Amino acid sequence: MIWGVIGLVVAAVAFLAEIVISAGLGRPLHRWTDSLSALSLSLLTGLVAPFGKAFLFLMYIPLYQTLAVRAWTGGVLDWVMAVLAYEFFGYWFHRFSHRTNLGWAVHVAHHQSEELNLSTALRTAPLRSLLDWPTLLPMALLGIPPYVLGLLYIQHVAGQYWLHIQWVGRLGPFGWLFNTPSHHRVHHGCDVGYQDANYGASLILWDRLFGTFVPETHAPTYGVTRPVPGWDPFRATVYPFVQVWTDAREWSVWDRIRVWFMPPGWAPDHPIPHRSPPSRRNAPPPQQLAAVLWYFLCGSLLLVAVPQAHSLPIHARVLMVVAGLWCVRAFGLTLEDRPIARWERVCLSIALVAAGIWLPTAASVGLFAMAAGTLAVAVRSSPSTTGWTQTSGSSTPTANPSP
Repeated sequence: MIWGVIGLVVAAVAFLAEIVISAGLGRPLHRWTDSLSALSLSLLTGLVAPFGKAFLFLMYIPLYQTLAVRAWTGGVLDWVMAVLAYEFFGYWFHRFSHRTNLGWAVHVAHHQSEELNLSTALRTAPLRSLLDWPTLLPMALLGIPPYVLGLLYIQHVAGQYWLHIQWVGRLGPFGWLFNTPSHHRVHHGCDVGYQDANYGASLILWDRLFGTFVPETHAPTYGVTRPVPGWDPFRATVYPFVQVWTDAREWSVWDRIRVWFMPPGWAPDHPIPHRSPPSRRNAPPPQQLAAVLWYFLCGSLLLVAVPQAHSLPIHARVLMVVAGLWCVRAFGLTLEDRPIARWERVCLSIALVAAGIWLPTAASVGLFAMAAGTLAVAVRSSPSTTGWTQTSGSSTPTANPSP
């Protein structure tokens, strides 16, 4: 737990330093809406994903005990094999996530940002655990113990953070074997020639071997060619599935099934027409921005509190998770300045009070305080009738929908 806290503190300090330094250099890398949307997705993942990860871990233990064809000795060769296997199967899982509509619908949330910065590293896909399970079988067959798999996962998450830094250029021979920010910028680009490239996590070895490595030759255009029309994290998670379903609704039953396993942009008789991304959008007005930050604070506190609440009954922890998800929902509505957001906030206040009644005194006080603050925000905020605004910006090249 202490290492997790230290990791979060280091990530937060690096994130804030990037904002301050880039602004001081006159090269701002963050926009309020884009970065806050990324953070809200991270919060949503933090509330939802632990259930999926716990299920996968519990499923892996009997697989490992039953199917392992070799014994783990803990030697150097074992660790090298484990790292290479994790990277190898991770490469193919990542490639599947870009080259099938099902995988892309789950993974695209990470690529929706129109900027590349450390907030993009936190822009995680809440539903990823739904597709992670096939990679467990070969790892279990190789006899990789659960604790080793857990360590590899932690290294994977931590190692991805620095790849989203724009200031780091090419790293010479280091980039021949390992992934670098330059390689990963290509991966996030949606320009023709940059799409579907550089899938590696810590190693770029498999991309070079399987022909998916592309070097950085020009500054990429970030984002996707079929973007989500808004900033709500729930919409960002669900909308890609709606896009595929809408595209396929007039097709035959067989085509509506197989489209999920075909590349993005596939259609039975012709490519799906691609839409240009919307113009760049402004941050909400200062009063709304304060409301957005308040909901993010409430959700973050609940996210941190749930794992610590060992003494609370299970129903109390479920209520805290539900309240956290509702905070994320209110966050997304407020960020888009939708008129319904005020009523969502009032309902959230009532839910927090209701949850507080069932919880022990200390937790109740915290929830009552959140409810009071949420109600104050709801009363003071004045959602516009036009929703979020747009400013002119460049459009993204239209090609294969997956960058």
